[in-house]
Amino acid sequence: MSIQRVVTGESSASKPPRANQVESKLVFKHLRGSSSFSSLVKKILGDSVFDKICDKRGITSEVLFRDEKPLGVIAYKDDLKGNSKGFKDVFQLKAFAVIESSEKKCEEVLLSRVIKVAKKLIAQEITFDVFNNSTLYDFFTRKGFRTLNNKGDAQSSRLVHFSMSSQKNDHKQTVSIDKKDLKRASLEEQKNVPEKQDPSLKKRKTDEVESNPKAMRSEEKRLPLSSVTTHNLPMKGTIYFDYIMNGKKKFEGRVCGGACNSMRVGDHLKLFDNKARWGIICEITSKDVYKSFEEMLKAKGVLSMLPQLEDKSKILTQENFVREGVKIYEAFPGSNRVKQYGAVAIGVKFLEKIYN
Repeated sequence: MSIQRVVTGESSASKPPRANQVESKLVFKHLRGSSSFSSLVKKILGDSVFDKICDKRGITSEVLFRDEKPLGVIAYKDDLKGNSKGFKDVFQLKAFAVIESSEKKCEEVLLSRVIKVAKKLIAQEITFDVFNNSTLYDFFTRKGFRTLNNKGDAQSSRLVHFSMSSQKNDHKQTVSIDKKDLKRASLEEQKNVPEKQDPSLKKRKTDEVESNPKAMRSEEKRLPLSSVTTHNLPMKGTIYFDYIMNGKKKFEGRVCGGACNSMRVGDHLKLFDNKARWGIICEITSKDVYKSFEEMLKAKGVLSMLPQLEDKSKILTQENFVREGVKIYEAFPGSNRVKQYGAVAIGVKFLEKIYN
């Protein structure tokens, strides 16, 4: 899918800013069929493009706004994939459209958001199909993307990509953008992007492995990452990493849907805390779907999913103990989606620690 530049609206040059005008803000909003602005975006993009990116399973679509005015749209796959060229952990950009061409640096803001999400998922590559003769092709190549294949037809598409693993192609160097605007262009639920790697982390990782024979044995026994599918989920709080590593937490509970749908027993699961800048890789040992958090906790046992409640298990009745566990899951962002998608308990077996 390739989305070309879409131009609409009156040029900002015809409306000079008023004196003492309050500076407006940039913000990204999820695009859904039920969104109040969906009809406006659909009118601008057209039915065909809109239907391909809105409310599609496994695809997230976001609209960039300044106040109530849509400036651009991006859509991307929620899961990282491999491709025929041998690249692993590929972030697939499905749509990139500039709606308001008069908006300064709109393309840079959209691309910065794309790279930020890709880094959050710990992607190694970004891929996007774009027409050869489009202005977007020129824009992406200027920003560090390179051509992977070319069919030779001016109307055909090229697959371009950007290496996320290269230390030389840092996000801040690749995209030139006003830091104030980039900070504003964020979703409310957006987490911080991992900072640059601290040189001391590598030594700390080595010391921890040497002092933990169990972790070393896990390192020796695990399959190479290239031979299995690896899924990515963000984690808020390293306490859960500790419980998984010591075997107390046997299941990771989530709202079903998104990345969870494609998980299979034997795959690897990458859990990462962006704030702490480290995470773990686990083997998926089981996957069971339930109608609610309560049903999941009753089936798997509260302590096998939330070991931190061990003390409360001694003073609460079984019914209140389960209710306590449900409260924890309901406190997580997006937990209300469980009513629509259900809950999933993912069996996890610790393999190794990872660092940003």
